[in-house]
Amino acid sequence: LFEPLVMALEHVNILHKLYNRTLTGRATGRFGCKEKELRLCEPRQPWYYVPLKSIVDQHETLLRGHVLLGFLKDGIHLLSYLCIVESSETNILHSLYTYSLFIWKFDLGTPLSKVCSYSLFEGELINSDLQLVICESPESDRIVILGAGIQTEESSSRQCYVTVVPSPDIVQAAQNHPLADVYFIHFKYDIQPPFPPFSPLLSLKLRDTIICNTVSIAIPSL
Repeated sequence: LFEPLVMALEHVNILHKLYNRTLTGRATGRFGCKEKELRLCEPRQPWYYVPLKSIVDQHETLLRGHVLLGFLKDGIHLLSYLCIVESSETNILHSLYTYSLFIWKFDLGTPLSKVCSYSLFEGELINSDLQLVICESPESDRIVILGAGIQTEESSSRQCYVTVVPSPDIVQAAQNHPLADVYFIHFKYDIQPPFPPFSPLLSLKLRDTIICNTVSIAIPSL
């Protein structure tokens, strides 16, 4: 009979812990003659943490309504977005939502420096809050931002807005070489029930291609 391997060390790789949990149903480790439940993720020590206020830019822009999203794959660039809501003077219930994406360069021990910023979903009049999905292409050369309208019980469709912008490396290359491949794309589409979510793993699987599942089914007439 195959017996699952019981880990002998507490601080083993998380993949080993997940493997052991898959086989036994528990993440356990053996210490001498005793078996102990292990944490999948060990708590970080205090020196791993960097207070946000210690790295914000000198104008403290990040503290003025920005939503921090996390790092790109390179671990050097940090993303944030800003949503500005402008109310109409004639109709207080009619508001205009404007979204912007910011890319910051992170260097431990020094304030963040802004690399670039982009206006998202240009040319669109957005009158409600959006659910954002922000992802990086597998080649790390593009950033795809999708904003989907909030789903309600009465919704028969949902409007989705997409913006594609170059990565910081592409922007830097364009500054040094004017003929570098730099482009921005804005488009939108509708999705029908059951409103499939945007899955970066599938939607960005093909190079230079975005796959959007709209659930648009054409039924031929008899």
